[in-house]
Amino acid sequence: MNTVLSNGRLSVTVSDYGAQLQSVKLDGVERLWQGDPSVWDERSPILFPFVGRIKEGKYTFEGKEYPAPGPHGFARRSTFTLADHGEDYLTYRLTSSEQTKAVYPFDFALDITYRIDANKLTQSFTVKNTDNRVIYYAFGAHPGFLVPATEGSDFNDWYLEFAEGEVLNQAMLDGMFMSRRVEPCRFAKGNRISLYHEMFDDDAFILTGLKNKKFVLKNDKTKEQIASDCSDFEYLAFWQATGSGAKYLCVEPWNGLPSDAADPEDLTVKRDMRTLAPNSSETCTVSYTFD
Repeated sequence: MNTVLSNGRLSVTVSDYGAQLQSVKLDGVERLWQGDPSVWDERSPILFPFVGRIKEGKYTFEGKEYPAPGPHGFARRSTFTLADHGEDYLTYRLTSSEQTKAVYPFDFALDITYRIDANKLTQSFTVKNTDNRVIYYAFGAHPGFLVPATEGSDFNDWYLEFAEGEVLNQAMLDGMFMSRRVEPCRFAKGNRISLYHEMFDDDAFILTGLKNKKFVLKNDKTKEQIASDCSDFEYLAFWQATGSGAKYLCVEPWNGLPSDAADPEDLTVKRDMRTLAPNSSETCTVSYTFD
């Protein structure tokens, strides 16, 4: 089931399947990738309780082996409940069940809230530990934005602009998994990263160590832009399907990383997993302002 939020200028449609955005329209113009199955059939998946891939499709916790619930976890393939709503917000909830505990051994509640204000969309993640022990998890967003959304520019007219003086460093992959290398971002010139399709030949590129996680996806021809504030997140990843030449860019704030190529798949030592004590919660927010 889909639910629509609209304030006359910004209109947002969300599905209870995956609590995933289905549409983001500004002044009637679609700005969200529409899930072409020949390229990438999703639109804006929720990443939880893992970000990226787990080696060999399995991991251990307290000596027991669990099957990994696919790349980016199981939330993206789960049905959420619309737990709360108002004129300008929707809150979706996913809670642990027999199905989730077969692949993830903890009790939890995950709330995803979407809120609109003028031309700004805010997405909040709240993870609550409902277990009687510390839980381990990671999470992130994965919206694919149309680039370009209208006629008048091409993909390679667009660029990412970061704060003046920001140092852009890249957390390097080893195949589909993380290495321990951090290098100057090979795509950056100063505080700008110009887009071209071939930059995704080796999958996503991941920025780390940013002091200011506010940036703008923009072009100078049509003046369209999306300003993102990802201050609550540790990493920023950017992706499109390799070799697709498609007209979208995924902007992915992450609290967590794909598995380390060299580390064991044990949750207690797995790189960049977050922890919560019983009855504790964490809320992180990202916003996108469309022009």
